[in-house]
Amino acid sequence: MTRKSSKPACRVCGCTEHNACEEGCFWVRVEAHSKPLCSACSGTPRDVVEVCRRVRSVFRKFGIVIDTAGIANVVLGALLRRIEARIKADANNPDATWGGR
Repeated sequence: MTRKSSKPACRVCGCTEHNACEEGCFWVRVEAHSKPLCSACSGTPRDVVEVCRRVRSVFRKFGIVIDTAGIANVVLGALLRRIEARIKADANNPDATWGGR
């Protein structure tokens, strides 16, 4: 789903501060200079794909050529941290209907 607004929007689903996801969501902490990300999308496959696209785009933009194993290590580390945070948030949530994506 893509929503259009001049306000900050989730980089995955497009939700905003005043137009949240149906299940409810909140902003999660992201890397400096990254677009906003909501809790409902953090750690989902769509988020992982978006992270990979952003990394590839930055590398292409600046012509960065480094060892492929090094790139994979950094990207996979970031993805694993985000997925682990989602698993912890889901485990600590007593309401099973919250953020159930």
